[in-house]
Amino acid sequence: MTLEEVSYILKGRLVGENIKFHKISIPSLAKENDLSFIKNHESLALIKSSSCKNFIVSKRLFLPRGKNYIVVNEDPILCLEKLLQQMKVIEKNEILKKAIISPKAIIGKNVTIGKNSLIEDNVKIYDNVKIGEHVKIYSGAIIGKPGFSHYIHNNDVITLDGIGSVVIENSVEIGANSCVDAGIFGDTTIGENTKIDNFCQIGHDVKIGKNSIICSQVGIAGYTSLGENSIIYGKVGISDSLILGNNFIAKGYSAVTKSFPDNSIVSGIPARNNKENLKRISKKY
Repeated sequence: MTLEEVSYILKGRLVGENIKFHKISIPSLAKENDLSFIKNHESLALIKSSSCKNFIVSKRLFLPRGKNYIVVNEDPILCLEKLLQQMKVIEKNEILKKAIISPKAIIGKNVTIGKNSLIEDNVKIYDNVKIGEHVKIYSGAIIGKPGFSHYIHNNDVITLDGIGSVVIENSVEIGANSCVDAGIFGDTTIGENTKIDNFCQIGHDVKIGKNSIICSQVGIAGYTSLGENSIIYGKVGISDSLILGNNFIAKGYSAVTKSFPDNSIVSGIPARNNKENLKRISKKY
């Protein structure tokens, strides 16, 4: 990890040369290419006496020349705690540089997160999830939990344990407290540049095409495929195993219970062609 990457994680400012450091250590034990920290004015003398060249410091300190500094706004000890948590996550997953991951997020095993992605507080990402670049996952979202797939057989409830996970492509946004379930037979896929609002439920094995918008409180049941450039307005419910074409639009509060071709605009309960639905409603009044 480089000093520039550490500066990015800590929202600090790098003063000096951007080098790759070996490890983190206290000033008295740190070697030349390690990274250390200075807590306060009383510790400033340690900078000169230490052979270490790289320090995390407070912006309020007067800094001797000839060293590299990551200048932070918070207490350097608090920043060090954040950095250690981030390094633990990086060690067990393939997380590329400049991904910002809250230390309060829970990351499973074999997770891939692309560069410049943001994972906020209290997000939980289950094992084997793949997240692209420039993705934003907001507080409380849950990605990759086991899919809800149960069947009644001989008066007993049978649960299918899935083998799939979740694939989130580049530039996707997933709102606070939304949930994307892992696939049962394959991966649940959120297409590139799709934006999902808060409090949405994306069921197992769902495929959402690129450049789509899913507004708040939408639920999409398992195995359904939604085409590219689609818009699902607030509080829409979509049944399982449907095929909805490209440029599909479902107006607010609709209940989509059957498949529709490309360029369909639907509304109502159950959802039907929007113009037909408006005519039907107008005849009632």
